[in-house]
Amino acid sequence: MPIPQGVAFPMISMCDLPFSEIATTKWSYGDYAIGLSREWGLKKGFSPVWYSDYNSRMWRELGKLFEETGASKDGKYFDSLIYLFSNIKFVQAPLKTSRKQFKNYRFYDEREYRLVPYLEETYKLGYQSFLMVKAYELYKEDKGSSLLDYGVDFSFEDVRYLIVKSYSNVREVKALLSKHKNAEHIIVVTKKDVLEDFIGTEHNEEILLSAEQFNYAGTQPHVDRMSDMNREALKERRKIKDDEA
Repeated sequence: MPIPQGVAFPMISMCDLPFSEIATTKWSYGDYAIGLSREWGLKKGFSPVWYSDYNSRMWRELGKLFEETGASKDGKYFDSLIYLFSNIKFVQAPLKTSRKQFKNYRFYDEREYRLVPYLEETYKLGYQSFLMVKAYELYKEDKGSSLLDYGVDFSFEDVRYLIVKSYSNVREVKALLSKHKNAEHIIVVTKKDVLEDFIGTEHNEEILLSAEQFNYAGTQPHVDRMSDMNREALKERRKIKDDEA
């Protein structure tokens, strides 16, 4: 039995990306995002996926185990192995979404956390535990890619931030959140704020020091001056945006 290559599993998938890394990562899944606490994810059973290259030793060893288990008569271990495969992802591979298409997307950069229902759970819910790639493509054409009646609950207390598309969205969302006393802590920002203002696309740019600044006394004022300049520039840009809004 060959190792499966194109298989789709029902799952809930998230990225474990701090704000400081979002600006350097491809944003490929739309204009909105919900930021939930890590504690919530761990409590619900989420786990980071296992990233692998197709020709790695680990992947080959798993392939051998898959063939041996598939040839045995013990279905219990086969189900466990299928579940193991549902939590593995290639470092990079082609990606096609409803809006974008990539020849070789680097999934490794997303630091994905995933929650996959156990096979017996899908049986009880009346879903297939997995679909091969061609069957999944037909499924998406017929029903879309989501199982809308299967998910994980969360509350306002679990939400840390909301990323929206535009400044008008910010006002709309803040108005809605103001009606809920448990939502006061939630930060609402635009996608553009995150990619540009909130972090800055040059946040990892090295400060090159002059000869006289290689001692601490000379370096510290230089760093402070650069920080003051950045803060003033950020305040000015936000003021312009508020005026435009």
